[in-house]
Amino acid sequence: MFNTSQDQQDSQSKRHIALISVHGDPAIEIGKEEAGGQNVYVRHVGEALAEQGWQVDMFTRRVSPEQQDIIEHSARCRTIRLTAGRPEFISRDEIFEHLPEFVQQFLAFQQQQARPTL
Repeated sequence: MFNTSQDQQDSQSKRHIALISVHGDPAIEIGKEEAGGQNVYVRHVGEALAEQGWQVDMFTRRVSPEQQDIIEHSARCRTIRLTAGRPEFISRDEIFEHLPEFVQQFLAFQQQQARPTL
């Protein structure tokens, strides 16, 4: 069976991917505490995948109660901040203990959105 253009469009509209960067927030202002290379790299990867037709959700941990939950970088790329541990900066050496809560929040977000990402 041959793919029709509608099949290809449907297939492309369902292409979702999750990038997980617990410690490096792709949407944070560069120059803040511990904000640098990883943050920039993850955001560039997400934006490049979006340009290739993927719907990209980049998940990170909230480090301030004032931060927005979702930052839309483009129509196909966004950063989603999840609460895992206290909403303040936690060093990468101490973040491991908060990963179970991060995973629970990630799964809850996926169910809430009814849009699984890979």
